[in-house]
Amino acid sequence: MIAHFSPPNLRPQGPARLVGETSARISGLILRITGVMRNRFGRLQSVFAVPGGDCGDEMVRLQRRWTRRLQRLESVLQYIDAHGDDQIDVSALASMASISPFHFHRVFSSHVGEPVLAHIRRLRLEKAAFRLLFMQCSVTEAGALAGYSSPAAFTRAFRLHFGVTPKKFIRGLIQARPETDGCSAALPAGPEYRHIPELGVIGVKRRGGYNRSPWEAWRALRQFLRRTHPGTSPGMRVGIPLDWPEVTPDALRRYEACVESDAAADGEFFRKQVGGGTYAVFLHRGLYRNLQAAHESLFWHWFPRSGIRLREGPVLHIYLDPAVRGNPGSLRTEICIPVEMQQPARVVLQGRQCQALAGA
Repeated sequence: MIAHFSPPNLRPQGPARLVGETSARISGLILRITGVMRNRFGRLQSVFAVPGGDCGDEMVRLQRRWTRRLQRLESVLQYIDAHGDDQIDVSALASMASISPFHFHRVFSSHVGEPVLAHIRRLRLEKAAFRLLFMQCSVTEAGALAGYSSPAAFTRAFRLHFGVTPKKFIRGLIQARPETDGCSAALPAGPEYRHIPELGVIGVKRRGGYNRSPWEAWRALRQFLRRTHPGTSPGMRVGIPLDWPEVTPDALRRYEACVESDAAADGEFFRKQVGGGTYAVFLHRGLYRNLQAAHESLFWHWFPRSGIRLREGPVLHIYLDPAVRGNPGSLRTEICIPVEMQQPARVVLQGRQCQALAGA
């Protein structure tokens, strides 16, 4: 601080001057942060300080405002997931969230953990990598679907994100794929081809590795339903792993826990439609933590030999049994992979079965 307030002709030079200026900047930054915190929490301080202040009402208002913000941000994220291949206007997203465009960037980064444009770009490139790997798309097709004007532009963006070109990326994954024997051992029973109609669900999303995020999501959803719909029995339980371990870093993977219910959206708990199309359904028996190995066996062992084309859309996990403690090794989970089918497929709707053309 002495260096900062020295007269100009006596101001230190070289390293000493640098230290002084740095100290001044740090002091100013601390003052600004203190001012911001004082302004942010001034209302709450006044409520607690004034005798008779209605703290309960103030906290309720703040909670409602935060809930509305979470609900709008979740609507933005659902829109990005549904229109990831389209040209997305960030100003329109800000309007959807009822936030100014300048403020929206900061709020989105704080909520999601990455800037909105980086989030959209990453999802597009990861979906393009999946299309290259499992949907037999060429580099030109994958780039066009991801919104790039030319294969060269797509290759540059792909290399910038993954560190290698698309062809080298796919070649490396194929060379490092799991051994065939191990995949065969974890292969679930099936498939059975079904047309699953759209279901209206209430859900919540959690981020992180699939060894942790599903449990966090289901715990949050159970607590929400117990609080808002006590005594009611939930409908079909559906888990949706939105990202692929082959292309998405562990910390950025997303998992949605969903229950067929008429509950209204509230904060981070959203409503959406799931299903709607033909699926190859496999029956997995055993612990939920073994579902990842079952996924690897299906996509690296069954799928290359099936001759089936995948359809756009996430894989669904339909949990048939409650999480009982007696014999968790007998838990049944249906792994539903979206596929393209031309022949008739069985329709399953609330336990009733009938025949319909796939895709009808």
